[in-house]
Amino acid sequence: MKGLLILCCFFSSTFGGILLINDSPFMLVAEIQGASGIMLNQVSIAPGEQSRWVQELDRTNLSLPGQPAVSLTPYRVMWKCSHGGYYTTCVNVSPGSLIKASQCEGSHYCKPKEEEEEEPSIPSVESE
Repeated sequence: MKGLLILCCFFSSTFGGILLINDSPFMLVAEIQGASGIMLNQVSIAPGEQSRWVQELDRTNLSLPGQPAVSLTPYRVMWKCSHGGYYTTCVNVSPGSLIKASQCEGSHYCKPKEEEEEEPSIPSVESE
């Protein structure tokens, strides 16, 4: 019985999730969407790092009017730049997939953060 429990935990975490790898030189946010376009989760991933996202297998309270049966798969993974804009997007992502940011369709570029202009400082006049 104990072996069956371990096996179930292994399969639910290995095959029910998505392994996200940021193989870009940019800090990216991976946004996971369901087939209907609903955002399921998002996670910030540093360059060269990875994260695993697992869909809970419990019953959800997701209710969409006019759509009695909603499918969450296939997923869509949108890799967004931390300062705005999109890096890439992967569509038709199956549970258990390994998704690298550079293997998806898109610009493969993030604009550098615009630096705010500093207001010129006015020299203080000291009274003597």
